[in-house]
Amino acid sequence: SLNAYFHFYNYRRPHQAHDYKTPAEIYHPKLP
Repeated sequence: SLNAYFHFYNYRRPHQAHDYKTPAEIYHPKLP
């Protein structure tokens, strides 16, 4: 489904433009 694809794209797939981090890691950084 499209919803599953977006979840994969945002949470599982690293992006070269984001230094190989997922968009979720960029927009929602983990707290220390």
